[in-house]
Amino acid sequence: MLDTSSLHTRDHFVLLTRDGWWIEDGHAVHAACDGPRRCPHLSTGETYAADPLAYVRSLPETAYLVNVLCHG
Repeated sequence: MLDTSSLHTRDHFVLLTRDGWWIEDGHAVHAACDGPRRCPHLSTGETYAADPLAYVRSLPETAYLVNVLCHG
């Protein structure tokens, strides 16, 4: 299992899933959709958004976790 011990202490958790979901501040947006009103598979994203750490914990041990800091 991946070591996720440092993730639960973050104030701002952002996640890009392998299947195209961007999870930020409890909201899910899919890369193939224009927004939640037009997203036919939003329930998957809502599941990830409700517990993003569960998604991370489900990844194989060979997965890489990357922390990206953006300055603009």
